[in-house]
Amino acid sequence: MFRFCFPLRSLFSSPRSLRFSFLSVRVPVTGEGLSGEVTLDVQYQPCTEGEGGSCFPPTNRTLKVKASEIPAATAAGISGIKPEKKPDSASLQVDAPAPEASSAPVAVPTAEAAKAPVPEAPHQGLLLALLLVFLAGMGASLTPCVYPMIPITMAIIGAKGGGKAKGFALSLMLVLGMAVTYTTLGVVAAKSGAAFGAFALLLLILILGLLLGIRAVENFLNLPLLPRGGATVAVEAGPKAWMEQDLEGALKKAKAEHKLVLVDVYAEWCAQCKELDEKTWPDAEVKAWIAKNAIAIRIDTDKQRPDLAKKLEIRSYPSVILLDGEGREVGRSLGFQKPQNMLVFLAAR
Repeated sequence: MFRFCFPLRSLFSSPRSLRFSFLSVRVPVTGEGLSGEVTLDVQYQPCTEGEGGSCFPPTNRTLKVKASEIPAATAAGISGIKPEKKPDSASLQVDAPAPEASSAPVAVPTAEAAKAPVPEAPHQGLLLALLLVFLAGMGASLTPCVYPMIPITMAIIGAKGGGKAKGFALSLMLVLGMAVTYTTLGVVAAKSGAAFGAFALLLLILILGLLLGIRAVENFLNLPLLPRGGATVAVEAGPKAWMEQDLEGALKKAKAEHKLVLVDVYAEWCAQCKELDEKTWPDAEVKAWIAKNAIAIRIDTDKQRPDLAKKLEIRSYPSVILLDGEGREVGRSLGFQKPQNMLVFLAAR
């Protein structure tokens, strides 16, 4: 077990205002047959949570330690299972007379045995199986992948209005529709056997192949064809005039309309960036301010526009930057900010 320290940068209102602190991390290491000096490659990525939280890009660091300081790996230490004790040969010997075929008794059915009732197939087995399947379905409905659908379903049903009776009727139709669909698929799968599975597998392979092909075309043409992560959420939930990756075009448009350029710098792996997409940009007051005063653009400086990372002095994500029509910076906000705090930052400019 080794302990190493790495600098954790805390950023404030300016990208040039930095504070360095050190965080100690224990790294478990084992090895065998090592000698001299050993090189260890360590990758880390510091992030802070909550309001103002930021994420730094992944960093690689090389550590050099003496081989004598690395403990040897043992089978018991790795698996955590104690080796099984082999029984002694004496314990395996059992004294028993060999059976003789001629002396083996023959079972003759008696009258009482013939009259004994033959156990019938239990009818309760089907009911128990149905109950277990129902409980399993209820359990599957409590998995995390179902949770996002609960507020979506409630919003759709609630948006229709009409009171409790209409809401119950809509819910009933939704549940019955799902039940009929999946029951039909289950019956078809049971009746067709392996043929249905082969068809489903072939269909899945075709869909995956199509998606991979589209992604390949995207990378070759540098043209987004399919939705990516939080980008779609921001474009749909934020102002209608969001632009993507084209800083030069945004500057020209802002200069022509005498507006500022609001740059939302993000990365696909940044959780705080997705918080901005889900909580801050959809806010009605924030959307109104941007529509009136700025040309909004989102830029991924980690993958799609790494050339702008140095120009915009990006050191953490998310970074929200305000530029004038000439490209001069007039303000910068780092990390996730709630709508109220974002409005204070925007209005001050």
